Amino acid sequence: MIGGFGPGPESLEVALFEEHEIPWDALAFPTIERTLRHYFADRENAVYPLHISKITPEDRERYVGSA
Repeated sequence: MIGGFGPGPESLEVALFEEHEIPWDALAFPTIERTLRHYFADRENAVYPLHISKITPEDRERYVGSA
């Protein structure tokens, strides 16, 4: 990795993980999980299409406790 790495004004803690080490249950936002899962799936084929989806009330409930 080239450049700096560390928490910024919007994060208290940051870390780098290998794909198999990602703490999926500890990710802060549904968009982060969804983006990472798309990236890893796309990387297998070396094709990176545009992905569009909605965050459902169930997604919000899982992450913030209310929809």
